[in-house]
Amino acid sequence: MSLRVTAQPSPINLFERLARFPSYFGRRQSERQEQRDFRPPEPPLWGPNEAALRNAITEQPDAPGPRLRYAEWLQREGDPRGEFIRVQLALSELPEEMAWSPSRDRLLRAERDLLDQHAASWLNEVAPWSPMEATLRRGFVEDVTLTGRSFLSLGEGLFRTTPIRRVRLVAIAPFLAELGRCEWVAKLRGLDLRGNQAGASALSEVIASPFASSLRELDLSTNRIGDQGIRAICSAKHLHSLERLNVADNGIPGELVAGLLTIEHLSKLESLDVSGNAIGS
Repeated sequence: MSLRVTAQPSPINLFERLARFPSYFGRRQSERQEQRDFRPPEPPLWGPNEAALRNAITEQPDAPGPRLRYAEWLQREGDPRGEFIRVQLALSELPEEMAWSPSRDRLLRAERDLLDQHAASWLNEVAPWSPMEATLRRGFVEDVTLTGRSFLSLGEGLFRTTPIRRVRLVAIAPFLAELGRCEWVAKLRGLDLRGNQAGASALSEVIASPFASSLRELDLSTNRIGDQGIRAICSAKHLHSLERLNVADNGIPGELVAGLLTIEHLSKLESLDVSGNAIGS
């Protein structure tokens, strides 16, 4: 169970506008490092006990144990976030087929009450990275929407602050080669590049990147990848962990769309979105 919380309001179609007309003048990391007055965002100044507990969570982002230990510590300190972590963990462990039950209803009401009171302060942890959206899962911000330049230049501190599992990147087209070499991609379970209109050539380094081997979800929809992009996916054997793949609205010939289901290293796919392509050709 998760609840999406918008970190700050955004105009209609902002993501699509940024993706189609990105700034090609954003400073790269090397240029940022030359700015003596530039200080990239860092995690909050936690005390030693809290820092150790938080580090254990970012180092083992999928494990419930470190989150529960932090929740226990927070509850001893009288911090309501401890209860929130426990509530969201409990919701995440309920079977998906359980549409409703008294226990789920109680947990959902507790989650809503805690968010109404404290969401702003919990989201404030990631405010220095200016996310367009942030989603709290299992007690922490796990999903964010960022500009490509912000992710590449400032991502280190963000991953040390919270257990990021999924990222949507906008205005990333000018920096896709850099993204393909970015080690932080290896920390993700979901990478969403939809709507960037990047083209197959620009996306090829991301598709071929060894850092993509941990991805469970990959969204390449509306990127003009065509048959070249599909062939790149078919040859990228390190994508063996993918469970969800979205290649909708990409101008892909029908025979190549059907061929995706026969690729051995895509055998774990549970969801494949090919809508908007030439299915019948």
